[in-house]
Amino acid sequence: MTAENKNIETSAAKGSSSKPATSNKGALLPKISLLVSILALLLAIVIGGSLLWLGKERVQQQAMSNLQVDSQLTQEKTAREQLSQTLQQTRQQLDEQQQDAKQLSEVVGQLRAQLREKAQRTPANWVLSEADYLLKMAGHKLWLQHDVPTAILLLNSADERILSLHDPSLIPLRRTIANDITQLQALHRPDREGIALRLGALVTQIDKLELAHPYVRKQQDAQQDQLSSQVADWKQNLVKSWHHFINDFVTVQRQDGQVKPLLSPSQNWYLRQNLRLMILQAQQAVYQEQPELYRQSLADARQWVAQYFSANDPKAQGVIRELDQLIKQPVSVEYPKQLKSLPQLEGILQQRLSQGGAITPRRHNDPNYHHLCRFATRVGRWPYGRRTSGVSAALGGWI
Repeated sequence: MTAENKNIETSAAKGSSSKPATSNKGALLPKISLLVSILALLLAIVIGGSLLWLGKERVQQQAMSNLQVDSQLTQEKTAREQLSQTLQQTRQQLDEQQQDAKQLSEVVGQLRAQLREKAQRTPANWVLSEADYLLKMAGHKLWLQHDVPTAILLLNSADERILSLHDPSLIPLRRTIANDITQLQALHRPDREGIALRLGALVTQIDKLELAHPYVRKQQDAQQDQLSSQVADWKQNLVKSWHHFINDFVTVQRQDGQVKPLLSPSQNWYLRQNLRLMILQAQQAVYQEQPELYRQSLADARQWVAQYFSANDPKAQGVIRELDQLIKQPVSVEYPKQLKSLPQLEGILQQRLSQGGAITPRRHNDPNYHHLCRFATRVGRWPYGRRTSGVSAALGGWI
């Protein structure tokens, strides 16, 4: 403002001719200066407000970033705590598993020592157990498979095992085994192969049998009814012609027994096939030792042969005689209900095991058994899917 005043003063000193113009300008200058001041004040307010708003926004952004950092720090702290807890639990589980594995190894060592001690103390029990197994297999072969020779071989093997012990107290047992062997050797075993071969031979004769036919006039009667070519025999020819006319006009035939109608070719084929199946069924019953089915099949076959085939056929007569003989053949064997040596040997084993010669440990009464059960449950939750070698084998041998 001082510079403008100085300019005004200098312009006023220049002359009187410029005074009106300078007076007008002097009146406008205060207004301009006021306007400029207002504009400067507004600009300062706007700038200050902008700076204040920008500062406030930056403070809010800084606060938000601080909150995010704090939440991240809190989450990391929580994750670290959880991780430390997990690590601590894992270490505890590992310590427990190591202790269990150590205890298990000790228990397994004790069991192995006991097994070695008992095996050395009672080696005869192993041989007796093997003989008991052989006797049970002999019973299986005898009663389920009807294999008498194999059952006798198994009994002889069991007797050899007992003989290797050189124990005089087992002589009664050997005597009982010898009685069982003698009883099996005395069994009457039918000739199944021979019976089956005879039935197979009958099957081949079925197609050669002659079917039964209704009554046919004899050839001699037909020859007697023939007319003579001699003239002198005209009377006889007249009589024969008359009888032939009368016989053909009304025919009466007498036949004893049931009238058998003729069979068609298809029925003939089915008849022979069914008869063949009956004989084959009897052949199968021989090997399966089913006497009722065997006799019923042969009886039905004999009835069909006698009913549908010619009684004058020599082949049919031979088949009937063969069927009558085969029906009387025995196809089953009366096996003994039990082997007397088996319960006697089991009694000897129970007696020796009860006297301290047991080979297998007592499971439910032994505290080690329950310890192994608890360990097996823990092994199922072993961290990271790990398993100790030999655990399943030890548990399998124990349980």
